[in-house]
Amino acid sequence: MLRIGNTGELPLTWSGTVDSPWLSLSTNSGGVPPQDSAFITVTLTPGTLGAGMQAGTVTITAPGAIDSLQTVSVSFTIKPCAEPAITADVVVDAAIASADCGAPDRAGSFAKRYRVDANLGDTLSFRLTSPSFDAYLTLHDSLGNLLSQNDDCPGSTGPSCILEFRVPAAGRYVIEATTVGAADTGPFSLSVVKERAPNLPQAIGQFRRDSATSIGIGTTTPDSEVVFKATVTDPNPLDSVRLQVEVVDTTSPFSGTPNDSGSFVGVGQTASVLRDSLKENAGFHWQARTCDKTKRCSGWLSFGVNSEAAPDFRVNAIPENPTIDALSLNQFNGAAVIPVGGGTGGGLGSAQTVTFKATVSDVDPGDVLVLEVEVKPTGTAFDGTTNLYRGTGVASGSTAAAAAGYSVPLLQANYHWRAHACDQTARCSAWVSFGGNADPGATDFHVP
Repeated sequence: MLRIGNTGELPLTWSGTVDSPWLSLSTNSGGVPPQDSAFITVTLTPGTLGAGMQAGTVTITAPGAIDSLQTVSVSFTIKPCAEPAITADVVVDAAIASADCGAPDRAGSFAKRYRVDANLGDTLSFRLTSPSFDAYLTLHDSLGNLLSQNDDCPGSTGPSCILEFRVPAAGRYVIEATTVGAADTGPFSLSVVKERAPNLPQAIGQFRRDSATSIGIGTTTPDSEVVFKATVTDPNPLDSVRLQVEVVDTTSPFSGTPNDSGSFVGVGQTASVLRDSLKENAGFHWQARTCDKTKRCSGWLSFGVNSEAAPDFRVNAIPENPTIDALSLNQFNGAAVIPVGGGTGGGLGSAQTVTFKATVSDVDPGDVLVLEVEVKPTGTAFDGTTNLYRGTGVASGSTAAAAAGYSVPLLQANYHWRAHACDQTARCSAWVSFGGNADPGATDFHVP
């Protein structure tokens, strides 16, 4: 309120001016009777002013009066809105009230402002939610320049997000929590996340399709599906993360490109990937990594402590019978080959050993094969159940052997034999007769 007094004997006429647009007078001119006063209202409208000291002047002139020009200084300080510092990877729970600052970019809305210190190359994500108002976010640099703003998070209405903001320079940034509707108030939660790559997966393992039965390193699974598991973590505790795997035949090197991904889970939980339709009778090695929803991923972690040229697991979902190479069948007494129809030699009552050999194979990976032979006196038909001799196990493609012991009789004893290959699951090849001669009447070997 400004008082204009007249102490003279004549009426006083006055006029007033201001030098700043944020100052105004209730009337710009008037008169004052003798020995009387007039009052005018000086109004301040600082809504468009920035923070700091503001100064203006009201000038009153009254022609003919003593001291006909009078000035009144008007000054005040606009304090900036409080900007408390917050750190990344925190959640701020607060409320917007009518006593808060006005939102500079949202006419009629109130706002809470926070300072975030960031470095060049940082990536920040902000999310504002409220049960009471439609949220709105703005992001400014230290000079007040608007860098980003958002009404709704992708795929939702209500929450507001500024995602994947890449910090252009080290310094102070201001995130403003405000409202879509003018004068809205109420509680809110503001999360600030410094996006970082997830950690390497931990406790990685391979399991059968029941997801519970572990597959040992280098062993064979009877399923064409394998489940891969790991504990997945992330420096950002609010992230969602998942497991990605690259599973390739051991004849191929890793390319660094995942060929399967699991579902997103919370940080610290167990994630899994089901890989199906794996190639039959093949060996595989694999590696895993952790990825978050921002598509950031950890480095790759190879499974197992074995060589990358060795399989981490083999697939044998369709068991098959082994095979025996008929042309490789042969008979020996020690190192000496016994020709078809030949004898062991040796004196009466001496112990003689006949060793039978053949090359055995199996397409099923990891199978262990044995040679089983059936030896019968010449003229006695094979029955598949008696006079059977079995050797020790060998790998596919190896030469297997079985042996039978004889005591040299007074009179010569004649024999014929056949063989087949069997695996550890009791699957066997067809029987193959030795010698190419007629069974059961022809002799393959005799003692002595």
